[in-house]
This record gives sequence, C-alpha cells and structure tokens, in this order.
Amino acid sequence: MICDNKKLSILKSKIYKLGSKLGLSNDSDLYPLFSNDEHVFSDGVSVYSDESGYHYIETERGKPVKKIDCNSIEDILYYIFEDITFSLALNYELEHRRANEDSRRLLFDKQLKLLNRISADYANKYQCEIDEILKKHPYKDISV
Repeated sequence: MICDNKKLSILKSKIYKLGSKLGLSNDSDLYPLFSNDEHVFSDGVSVYSDESGYHYIETERGKPVKKIDCNSIEDILYYIFEDITFSLALNYELEHRRANEDSRRLLFDKQLKLLNRISADYANKYQCEIDEILKKHPYKDISV
C-alpha cells in the first residue's frame, strides 16, 4: 500500500489545531507518531494513510494491541483524541483523586469536558461509550 502524504499532512494539521484547544503544543508526546507506510513504530500509537483510508495502530513491545481503520478524517480524529483526552484525564484524576469514590467518576467527567472542547459530537459519542461501560460495570464507590 502506498502512503497518501497529502492526506497525512492534512490530518497532522487538523490534529495540531484541535490539540491546541487542549493546550497541547505541536511537539506533545501525546500525539501519535506519523508513519509513511503500514510499518508502524514498536511502541505507542502510529497513524498512517493510504488509498483505503486512515489507519490507527497502537503497539506494545512491537505487537499491535489495537487497530482501527477509518474512511473519514473525522472518525480517525475521534479515536486519536479519545486516547489523548484519556491520558490527560487520567493524569488529572491521579492528581485530584477523591477518597471513597470510584476513580472513573472523575476520569470520565474530565475526559468528557476535554472532548467537548474539541467537539460536542465527540463528547456525545464518548458519553454513549461510558453509558455502555457503566451498564456492565457500574460505579463502585466505597461507603464510609
């Protein structure tokens, strides 16, 4: 497959523009690595594009653990910023942890607020994902 450098350049530009809404600089470690082909980096998140669309691959120790293929730039941007905002929200939750409260309450709340800075549609989509998670695994606060 041949990398589409023009699509990748447009994607990078959009990522940096949306990332600035979160206070991220263009050299933030939270951004994915951009690859010129399907040969991705051994650890972390890599993104590339080709004639079939956009590809998001998360690897750990050289093994793919998550792969998402998208036709639209909006779809790939959602997945990229779902991960970026998760990292930001996780750091926030660790710094502001509340005793006796399920840590996901603060985590989900912060992540939704961050996603909403980028797009209300992204926040709404993630809220649906949270609702599904909580149906299967409800909050477990600790009673004192």
